[in-house]
Amino acid sequence: MVQFEIIDVSVVIIKDSYRLANIIRESDKVNGELRQAVMHKANELNIVCTILEHLRTFAHRVTVADEAFIIANINSITPIIENIRKTLQDVDRDRNLFGRLLMKDDEHRR
Repeated sequence: MVQFEIIDVSVVIIKDSYRLANIIRESDKVNGELRQAVMHKANELNIVCTILEHLRTFAHRVTVADEAFIIANINSITPIIENIRKTLQDVDRDRNLFGRLLMKDDEHRR
């Protein structure tokens, strides 16, 4: 069924995004490629959220059991996506702060 494929793809994107956020958080340097990858994953998460909202809108067109299953999955996936999105934002914010601190340190050295 298409719903299961959408959920499977959503889970894969969520896992990849979470791994990427953890890798960035643990790294000491952030370069343009990583920042671009973060933005790409954030865009993918936005697309997944949009698809899930459309799926929620059309869930009433399937059987009651399938609708309950779809809604339950959407409700469990949505907080995970929000958590990952928040983690990506935190990582980006922390890296910007880290970069500014390094810049200040370089200015003080001069």
